[in-house]
Order: sequence, then structure tokens, then C-alpha cells
Amino acid sequence: YTGCLAHANMTYQIGEDSKMSVVMQVLAYLEHNNKCCTAELDKIPAIPLHEHVVEVALRQLGNRAGINVNQSTNIDMLTHHVYRGQSPANKLATVNHHYNILSLDFNQLYQQHYCKAFSIDIKIAAEHNVNNWLKPDSTHFKPNLHKSVFQYSTCASEGEQLKISISTPEMQDAAWEFCHKKQLVLDGMFGLCTSRLLVWIALGWHGLPVAMLLFSAPSVNCATHAVYDTNILTELLSGWKSWLGKRHGERLTLYAAITDTDFKERSALLRVWSNLILLLCKFHMCQCWTNKQKSSLPRSKSHWCIYANSRLLTLEEAYVQQITYRIPCPNDLLDRKQYLDGIAKYLDYLLTTWMPQELWSSRSLHGHKKVVNCLGIPVQGVLPTTNHLESLNGNLKQKYVPQWQHSGHCLQFDMLLYCLVSNNLPQIYAQHCMVTQYNTWRHKQFDHSVITATSSNLRLHTSSGAPCPWLA
Repeated sequence: YTGCLAHANMTYQIGEDSKMSVVMQVLAYLEHNNKCCTAELDKIPAIPLHEHVVEVALRQLGNRAGINVNQSTNIDMLTHHVYRGQSPANKLATVNHHYNILSLDFNQLYQQHYCKAFSIDIKIAAEHNVNNWLKPDSTHFKPNLHKSVFQYSTCASEGEQLKISISTPEMQDAAWEFCHKKQLVLDGMFGLCTSRLLVWIALGWHGLPVAMLLFSAPSVNCATHAVYDTNILTELLSGWKSWLGKRHGERLTLYAAITDTDFKERSALLRVWSNLILLLCKFHMCQCWTNKQKSSLPRSKSHWCIYANSRLLTLEEAYVQQITYRIPCPNDLLDRKQYLDGIAKYLDYLLTTWMPQELWSSRSLHGHKKVVNCLGIPVQGVLPTTNHLESLNGNLKQKYVPQWQHSGHCLQFDMLLYCLVSNNLPQIYAQHCMVTQYNTWRHKQFDHSVITATSSNLRLHTSSGAPCPWLA
């Protein structure tokens, strides 16, 4: 800064044809001081994108196009001189604008996109955005978020945790329809946003999410996956149960739930629903057994090792299929454990870790029989794994959330909350509704049809005489 007063201010009027303009007034002081005359350019000033480039880029971002698509379109339009004001003489820039989208321009483009499309200012802190969205007296109040978030508490001091609990109106109805006096699947995940945020998902047995419980790691912890305990899960699950209230004079009652091998989840569920029948995911249980077996037994292709592995698999299957509680004794293996210490180590692991009666009931056929008797369903209707929830976790990370990400970077938690409530969860429920309606229609069509087979085709006949489809 040199303190120079030199400047010029011109006022002009644009003609009706937008080509001719008339200068109305010129105010100027054209004398520069000595410092200004000897000053050198220290930094090249920023040159903004041309307004037409911004229009095209924002339109593409609104259609969920990524950076690569934006850049390809930009190069193509630059090459063919499609942008307004562009010509072969100034194909890259004019006096005050440039046409080629640079990497640094995408920050401004995304800011404008979120502001224009969703009325979200990503330049302010995420917690301020969430506060503004959930306050009814705020100018940025969002009613759909307010009625879907039933618990929100910020980090007021060191060691406290951010907590956000989500249950949209559709999720509340699904909780009563698919979880009340039925089964529940519970599991957690992390890595969805920039904050160290854990996401716990409660899933109904029809594969629909009925609640999402989000909480952050305390500032004193380092590892995100190790920051939760039974108390915080109990608090969030109790809040969800209270939020659902009563229907027909009853509170939400769970008869059975399935989890992975996380004992914190299991303890929290039992604190909220004391009479719950807990089951263990067969996949996660077998994964634990396989990992322990690999670390205990030597890696060898000898006859004895192959025989030992085969017998241990038979023993594990016998553990799973038990109906009455007893500890099977593999005598042929125990007699030979002096030759292979790894077998003794693995058997001790199975007996001490997996044979307590409470855990045995959760992982054996006995537990599934209890659920069958309680729900009055066939044993095939009892969920053996948490695969439905693992599939949903994968879809969130690989399908739904990446549509909102900037060059694959994790979202801030305010944007994660917005996209979950406003886009992802409604999309999941809409897809479920469409599939349900289609399956209902399909079964109705075939239930009232008489199928007659011929040598060349299969034709459907109905008593109503309506047109029938040909099936190849």
C-alpha cells in the first residue's frame, strides 16, 4: 500500500441493443505519488471465472456431475469457443475474466453450489450450520431436519462428545412396523465425514434403517474406533426409545436383536430392553474363530495339520448346532495335543471365550429356537448374520455419500446430516416402496393366472379375458 489517491470512476448507460453505451459521468484524480510510481507488482491479482463458465459448472454440479465431468465439458467448450464473449482472439480469458476452470476454482464453485441449491453456507463452522437449521427462530431453519433429529448436543467442554440422533417420520413408522415385537440389527461404522464421527445404525428385519445414532470422539482420544463405551450407546438407544413414545398404549418392545462380536453393543441393548434375546452374527463369529485358528496353528500342508483343521471345523459346526448346553470334548485332538501345542491353545480359546452359557445361547441353534418360539416364525426367518446392515454401510460409503463429496474428500458433519436426512434416507425408503409395490403387483398377476405351457412358448390365460403377456 502506497497511499496513492489516483483513481477513476466512470458512469455509463447501456443502450437497448446492449452493444452501444453512453458515458454519463467521469470522476477522476490521475496524479500518482512517488511511491506508487516506483512500486513493483508483488502478487498477480485473482482473476474470476467468467459468469457463463460458472453457470454451466453450477448446472452440472446440480446434476451430481463430478470434477472430471466439469473439466471435460470446460475443455470441450473452450476448444469450440462456445462460452459467451469468447472468440479465437481471447479464447482463454478476457480483460477481467478467464474461461478455463483451474483446480482452485472448484472451492468457489462448490460454495456457490451449496448456497444456491441447498441454502448452505459451508464457509462457516459446521456446528453453527446445524444450530441454525434446528432453531425454529433462525432464518436458516429447516423443518425437515427439525422433525427428523430427535437428539442434538454439542461439545461444550473438553472430553464431551457431539451427539446427533436421526429418525425421520418414515423411519418412526418403520420402527413400529418392522421392529416392534420383532428383530433388530445393530452395528456401527466410521469414516463418513471429516470429524471423528461414529455412526450407529439400527436396522429392521426388512432391511430398512429405523434409526441412526451419531456421536464424535472425545477430544482426549486418538483412535476413532475406540472412543465409545456402553454408557453412550445406552444413552442414545434410550433416547430413541423415548422419542418413539407409545402406540396403542405400548412402548417399542424388541424380542430379538443380532449384533457382531462387540460386547458394548450387546450390553447397551440389554440395559434398554432387559428381556431381549441376543444373537451373534454367524459371519463375525466364524471370522474370529478363523483368525484365532490361523494365529494358533502352524501353516503347513502336512497330513496332521490338514486333519486337525478338518476336525476343528467339524467341532465349530457342532458348537453352532447345539440346542442343549454342553461342552463337547474332541478326544482325538486332545490325545494328540502334545504334538501340536497350537491345537491346545485354540481349544482353550474356544472354551474360555465362547462357551459361557449366555454367549453360547446367542451363537447356537438354541438361541434361534428361542426366537422362533417367541416370534412364531420358522427358523429360516431368524436373521443369522448382520449382512443386511453391512450392505447398507457399504452403500452409504460407496453409493450415496460419494455423490455429495468434493473430489472424494469426506463431508463435514453438517453436510453429512443434511444429505442423510434430505436425500439418502428418503431415497432408500422410496426404493423400498417401489420394490414392495412391484412385488405385490407381480404376485397378484401370477396368483390369478393359469399357466399353460406349449412346446415353443408359455402363455398366460386369465378368466377375465384381459390381454396376457407372452413369456419366452
